[in-house]
Amino acid sequence: MATLNFAGEIVFKKILPFLAEYREWLYWRKPQLDIALSVAEIYNNKRHLSKQGSIEIIKLLYSIDNKYSKPMEYWLNLIEQRKWK
Repeated sequence: MATLNFAGEIVFKKILPFLAEYREWLYWRKPQLDIALSVAEIYNNKRHLSKQGSIEIIKLLYSIDNKYSKPMEYWLNLIEQRKWK
């Protein structure tokens, strides 16, 4: 087993497309890969910069089993409070 840490645009432009091509390697993590690919689509279309895109991301992240310490409503309230252009 190997653990790699990457962040930023390289994840959306290089790593996720590679993992999607070889998704059989991740048989136990397919739901997480699907969520990541959905977030990547939002990111690549720059929708993450909008209120609606931010809401979509939060709902995607909370659509699978998780152990987040804060409920989804906490993040949705922060998005609602933000001043959007």
